[in-house]
Amino acid sequence: MTTERMHSTRRITRIIGVAACMVLFAFPVLAQKASFGQQVAVMKVLKADLKIVGVLAGTLNDKMSQDLTRAGLSQGVTVVIAKPKDQREVGSLYKKLLNEKKIQMLWLPDANDDVVNGVGIDYLRENTAMDGVGLCVTEKKLVSGGVLCSVQLENGKLIVYVNKKIASVVGAVIPGEGGDINFVAQ
Repeated sequence: MTTERMHSTRRITRIIGVAACMVLFAFPVLAQKASFGQQVAVMKVLKADLKIVGVLAGTLNDKMSQDLTRAGLSQGVTVVIAKPKDQREVGSLYKKLLNEKKIQMLWLPDANDDVVNGVGIDYLRENTAMDGVGLCVTEKKLVSGGVLCSVQLENGKLIVYVNKKIASVVGAVIPGEGGDINFVAQ
């Protein structure tokens, strides 16, 4: 191998290494996501009497539905799933979950779900609080906008962002310091 080619190979290797580090350090939270089981466990901590969680998601496939159901069962919680086809169905499906299935929490497990996000999330933020139902999402920025909580896995630690005002309205209790879960009240 010629000297010029060795230098070229080293340069490319360095560039790839730097690029990989930039990706890893620029997006550490994206690489980590709280599991469905962890999210249900947090809901159960916030509402100790939790028995039924409703899920609204237009993007769920069969495997995700099974995973959500298993996560609930492992915590002694029934998970009821509704799949809106478009944003117009979000309100009616939420009311059906509330009135027929008697949900105590509503969970939006997919931050990229265009069917539920947008107008649907605005409707849900307003109505879940009025109905005494906690709204749990994956986007932590929505907590300050009126949802109950967002469960994150940051640097290997479970962090739960909770809206204090909404917690008091829906009867959720924010635990104190200690334990394996860090609750951040906003």
